[in-house]
Amino acid sequence: MKKILIRMSFLLLILLQAGCMLKTPSYNGSTPINMMDEDKEAYINAGIIDYQTTLYNHSIDFLWTNDELLDTQKTLDKDLPSDKWRLVNDWSGDQNSKRSEWKNGDVGLIVVLLGNLDGTQISNLERRYGINGLEPGATLILMYAFDKNKPQPDKTATAQFKVQQATATAAAKEAQP
Repeated sequence: MKKILIRMSFLLLILLQAGCMLKTPSYNGSTPINMMDEDKEAYINAGIIDYQTTLYNHSIDFLWTNDELLDTQKTLDKDLPSDKWRLVNDWSGDQNSKRSEWKNGDVGLIVVLLGNLDGTQISNLERRYGINGLEPGATLILMYAFDKNKPQPDKTATAQFKVQQATATAAAKEAQP
């Protein structure tokens, strides 16, 4: 009976986690980039996404395409509204890097495009984040979806609180005769 209860609990946990997964939009003709979760998080934590945005349940997908950056941007401008995404912040950046923000209900989407990648940039992305398979001239597409109704714990604030608590406890012990 105990084994059945454990199996049922495990199955329920899997189903609940599957229901929490966010799906990012796709880009026709793109190639998904398989990366370790740690590498995805490292890329995000390098300042690509605002820290506060990372405090929500999220999904990160990296894709690449041979389409030029401006063509990729135009295609996304057409395809995302068709998929019920609404523009929040229009494209900003320069000729080789663009960023925009979209929403679909309570789900936000940040799209980052890095275009006209050269050999040095590709090498750096591979060595730092395990992003491989890119070709010179390719456009890297980052899709970062986050659910504004599902906050996650702030690990930095939690760590700071624990340090403060430990310091206060140590000070209190020292103050005792």
